Amino acid sequence: MRVTAIQSFKNGVIKTYGDGELLGDKVPNAEPFRSAELPNPCIKMDSGKYVWGFQCWWGPVYKVKEKHAPHTRETIIVEPEENILPVDEIEQ
Repeated sequence: MRVTAIQSFKNGVIKTYGDGELLGDKVPNAEPFRSAELPNPCIKMDSGKYVWGFQCWWGPVYKVKEKHAPHTRETIIVEPEENILPVDEIEQ
């Protein structure tokens, strides 16, 4: 499913990581997720980087646009602070 990942939305300014593909629940290579084997929604962004459910608000592209467009005066695309890979991609 195509989704939009939002970092923040304040005073009409939406900061987004952009659009990407929701890969489903995966285990991030970050604590406490890795050691506890806790899955989290994983989104592979069009930029090739990964963003996780614990890092953003996300939803289907059309629903995010529909909900936020009337209240948005500026959209800023930002890069994730860190690119946390899924554990299954690290161990290959």
